Amino acid sequence: MFFHNHPRSLIAPIIAAVLWGVAVHGDAGAQNAQRSSIVANQAGSYIECQGIVFPVHRFTVKLRAGEQLERLLVAKGDHVKAGQPLLRISNLALTNSYLDLLARKQDRQILQDEAETQDLQLNLQNAELDRLRKRLEKIESLRKSVSDLSMQSESEPLLEKKQQIEDQIEAGTTRLKQLHRRLDSQEPVTRFVDRELEIIQSRIQSDIVAAPFAGTVVRRVLDSERPGPDDVVLELWDESDYLVELQVLQHQLKYIKSGTTAMVALDFTGTDRVEGTLDVVEPGDLNNQNPTHPEFKVVVKLQRPVSWLRPGMQVSVRIQSEPKK
Repeated sequence: MFFHNHPRSLIAPIIAAVLWGVAVHGDAGAQNAQRSSIVANQAGSYIECQGIVFPVHRFTVKLRAGEQLERLLVAKGDHVKAGQPLLRISNLALTNSYLDLLARKQDRQILQDEAETQDLQLNLQNAELDRLRKRLEKIESLRKSVSDLSMQSESEPLLEKKQQIEDQIEAGTTRLKQLHRRLDSQEPVTRFVDRELEIIQSRIQSDIVAAPFAGTVVRRVLDSERPGPDDVVLELWDESDYLVELQVLQHQLKYIKSGTTAMVALDFTGTDRVEGTLDVVEPGDLNNQNPTHPEFKVVVKLQRPVSWLRPGMQVSVRIQSEPKK
């Protein structure tokens, strides 16, 4: 009825417009499928997707606030052993903090040395006082045994010396008590300083960053660069074994289960392939720029290393799984 009531000259443009709209929607759907890199098998026995090969272990060095790169000890592409030095860093703020804490600790040590010196001096003065008392006792004993013997000239200097030492002991004892009170009041601060010194010293001693595992240096800054905080200075990969990371869509999660078998190949039309298992299924990205197509990262752990894979390669993955009940 529609075509009957309209001129034939209008039918062709309308049909063309309809076909163009179908083509546009069809291309958009293809773009979404290509973006997600996911293709579901019609039989439902597996899903096929594209993944990226990564090394099992990755080590990245970034500078923290206040740190500076002193020297790089390896070059890009170098194969390093576990424990081999990679670079040297320095932290001026950390060094200044260490020196300040060391000065505070030294002030307490000076106070401690003064207390120990005062205590030693008191011991010497008490020993000398004991000797004077014994000499005075002998003089008094001799005077009593010889009634007409005058010992005043002998005893007076000793008595004056005795009084002088007793005054010194009294002042020294008061000073020693004051020193001990100061030391006791500083005890909590001293424990804090000691802990901080230990922590900072450990961080300063770790200015040489060593390789945590054997691997290959895949990234490092140029010698002319001056990296800042959070800039990657060096990256190390352990290429002895690989894993594959891929993204799946929300409706495909029913096929995904940790421990499920997966087959990995460069291209399933070829012969090279290796078996793996789903090791990790991570939560979705809440910052996804396309919330209508939420994606979830899945990690496939290979059962054995193969020579035809390299980090960064794109591979095909078939996940052998039935839908979860």
